Amino acid sequence: MKTYFYDDFGRTEMVTSELLAHGLIRNEQSYYDAYGRVKATYDASGEGVLYQYNNQGHLEITQGIRTGVEYQKVLSKNAFGHVTKEVAGNGVYTYREYDLSGRLELLMSGRTDGGSELQYMTFEYDAVGNMKTRWDSRDIDTYTKDVFDYDNVNRLLKSEVEYADVFGSVINFTDYDITYDEGGRRDILKRGTETPITYSYDPQHIHGVQSTSDGKSYEYDAVGNQEVSDGRLITYTAFNKASSMSNGNYSVDYTYGSSNEKLTRRDIKNGKETLTWYVGNTEIILSDWSDGIAGKVSSKRYLGSNAMVTHHGPDIIDVDYMHKDHLGSIQVYTKQLNDWREDVSYDAFGNTRAIWDPASFANFATVSLSNKGFTGQDHVSELSLINFNARMYDPKLGMMLQADTIVPDGPAVDSLNRYAYVYNNPLSYTDPTGHIPTPNLFAAAAVNNYEALRQMANKVREVTTGVASKIFSGSRKDNAHNQGNYQNFLQNQKSVGSPAGVNNGSFSNNNYALGFSDNGQGWNGSDVRSQPDGKDLAYRPGLGLSDSNGNRYTQGKWGNMINIGSEQDSMDNLKSIGRFMNPFQDVSECYSSGCGLGGWAIAIAAVVPQVKWGKRGGDSIQSLYHYTDDKGLDGIVSSGKLNPSLKANNPKDARYGNGQYFSDIAPGSKSNAQLSRAFLGRPFHGDKFKNYLEIDVSGFNVLKGRDGVFVFPNENALDISKRILRTGSN
Repeated sequence: MKTYFYDDFGRTEMVTSELLAHGLIRNEQSYYDAYGRVKATYDASGEGVLYQYNNQGHLEITQGIRTGVEYQKVLSKNAFGHVTKEVAGNGVYTYREYDLSGRLELLMSGRTDGGSELQYMTFEYDAVGNMKTRWDSRDIDTYTKDVFDYDNVNRLLKSEVEYADVFGSVINFTDYDITYDEGGRRDILKRGTETPITYSYDPQHIHGVQSTSDGKSYEYDAVGNQEVSDGRLITYTAFNKASSMSNGNYSVDYTYGSSNEKLTRRDIKNGKETLTWYVGNTEIILSDWSDGIAGKVSSKRYLGSNAMVTHHGPDIIDVDYMHKDHLGSIQVYTKQLNDWREDVSYDAFGNTRAIWDPASFANFATVSLSNKGFTGQDHVSELSLINFNARMYDPKLGMMLQADTIVPDGPAVDSLNRYAYVYNNPLSYTDPTGHIPTPNLFAAAAVNNYEALRQMANKVREVTTGVASKIFSGSRKDNAHNQGNYQNFLQNQKSVGSPAGVNNGSFSNNNYALGFSDNGQGWNGSDVRSQPDGKDLAYRPGLGLSDSNGNRYTQGKWGNMINIGSEQDSMDNLKSIGRFMNPFQDVSECYSSGCGLGGWAIAIAAVVPQVKWGKRGGDSIQSLYHYTDDKGLDGIVSSGKLNPSLKANNPKDARYGNGQYFSDIAPGSKSNAQLSRAFLGRPFHGDKFKNYLEIDVSGFNVLKGRDGVFVFPNENALDISKRILRTGSN
């Protein structure tokens, strides 16, 4: 039973919760500052937390009132509101980098500022925003790389894994290879060298699995709740939530409150009973409790987004910190003294796997410290299930056990499959409630980006119609002009009452619109102001702007970047520059493939040969630096020649085309490891950049890429014998 108390402004002041069967009463209290923000709370454990805000009103510090421990301190945020740097109460720093669309690219956690020994994850995305690769290299000697492939409706088709073990061996295997039938249901699953599994479905519940070829069978009640499955027996409440689950020597029961919220969980294993009572952010845990006989009472408090404080008694407290991945899955726990405590790894669909042997396909339990795991949800590890609040989820099946009572507004095929987990795209979505998949990569960006997207869409229309008028005539011009309707397409995607209303696919299309307009704007008619800087946007996966400030920044910095010539103009300029940055071609390829609107692709493709590049302005570079190792320095100085580097396949790598690479990062301003991260996307190759040459680049057509990186597009060795100004060690 719960009783609510309110202040004169209608704000919740106190909540009293009672667990009558065990005679327990707990209070939660909230206090507010003059601006109406929560300034302090006391939770069901009786302990208090103080909240401190910065001058912009953003939460900055979460601090224990009695202990004084700053459990979480936010050090910086980006324009999306994402936390880019924070420090936990045990001194562990977490650092995040996002691309221009608000997608996480780099995640590091370490015991020192800039450290990465606890977490080092990098993420790469395909043209429409699906996660393409996920690197986990928290240990310098080992790593796990997941490579994902999707079909044309963004369902996960394949997951390939490459990992290096502690002995230096590199192992490759197929984690998932999925075939879907015409109705969007899983048809065939291949994992590694195991025998492929085929699926059969219940004729009464056409999206519910009835049996699999590996001998498992599943049964459902009249409304489609899975009752018998993989050795489990499950019963449900009248409102279709799991109430009891068992597999022989283990069972778990749930009870629910007046709003059907999760109230208690009772685990019984080998005759021993543990009862968990959920009260706000606190779990009251009654262990060794049976037949009304009191056992141990402890509490587990979740504070901020990263701290877990366990009270075993009045003065016995464990403080652990949770370090999460891009989906909010808990990956690493550290102790109060920042020592490693436990860690875990997940495959694409949330199965736990051994960090040291991800190819084992074993069902490893979550860590012993907490039931929380994949996307932050409660695991029932003994039954291989995850509680997503409204429904139970089976990560082995990759499906929910119950049909969703809400049909979300998502991809047509998979939103109608009410057992599918997050449209079969588990790297891009989470499901916090168990009802509505949330686009993890874009949710926070949708509201901030919308106005900038709308403005930029108008610029796309201007450029498109301007190009069409210059190049085409008759029906071809009309067809190109009509692509101005793309602005209406963006308008129709605007969220109505939902901060995550811009869906994954359309948001990616928006990014292509931004990529087109960022690199082909025509609003001021001036010469190119800083053409080389354009590739910083052109070669990031998923181009975009953060907000109206970003929109103004882009307009001011890039200016008019492309001049459209007549049909008689030479294509010579395209040979050296066009291959590095051609937004027309990018948009054309997008719209002739997975993004649809093929008509525009034809119109844009016809424009490509007519693009030439205006002169650079505002760039008066006289000298730049080239970083290299000992052998490279000796070779360059002795020969007087600088060989071209080849384009790298990894988009994290700054080598986005063939040519000689330079930097404006001054020697001594960054460590070798920082240079490695700036140039290669990884900090572990600092020896490659331990020496430098300062080179006179006057007269070279040097193009700027990402921050700190310049390239001279070239296929041959470059004579710099009379251009070396000085050399030295970084």
